Amino acid sequence: MKINLYGHLIVDKIFTGFKYHESLGGIVNVWDALSKLDSKNEIILKPCSIGEAVVFVDLEKNTRVGRANFNQSINEPSISYSNWHHIAYVNQLTDTSFLDKINSGIISADVSKETPELILNVVDKIDFLFISKEDLFMDIIELSKLTKGWVISHDPNGSTSSNGETVFDYEIPKSHKLNNIDVLGSGDMFAASFINNQLNDLTIEDSIIKSHLDTTKLLKIKNS
Repeated sequence: MKINLYGHLIVDKIFTGFKYHESLGGIVNVWDALSKLDSKNEIILKPCSIGEAVVFVDLEKNTRVGRANFNQSINEPSISYSNWHHIAYVNQLTDTSFLDKINSGIISADVSKETPELILNVVDKIDFLFISKEDLFMDIIELSKLTKGWVISHDPNGSTSSNGETVFDYEIPKSHKLNNIDVLGSGDMFAASFINNQLNDLTIEDSIIKSHLDTTKLLKIKNS
């Protein structure tokens, strides 16, 4: 399957306590998870901007806090045929006109916690919107009515999803919850797994459940 990834290519400057390291984030996180989930996927990176972020990871609370300069350099991506198009941090892009040029496959997107309401400018073009529960700025049913498909709101305990008519709640079993780990990139892992599950013809509900389980497995690999 062909998957195009658009959005930010981010250099993450990460502090875990006083320990420091650098890593690539943004669409690279989604690419990495998709590659691990299914090596047969043909994944094409189409950066729209290059930026950097400073991130603090709290292992005890399983949280992270960051501040980013998303658009140090911007670029208009080329559009090509794909089974799935995913846009990372779409609410932070300075130009989203390329969305009107996509004429194949499914479109999904996620948002950053800074000004998530900007998603309203393009949400009608999106089939699947991923958003953290803490960043959900309006009723999920009403937001999903504005999309072409589903809104999937997630956190470390599970998710709530809606297509404007039905609501699907899922709570992660206690046996699959992780503690004292670096959760940076977990939202990207979740989105990557959902994309892969949908391309393998799972139902929406089964895709969501498996995405949570896959994210747990990928986080264990990352922290091993």
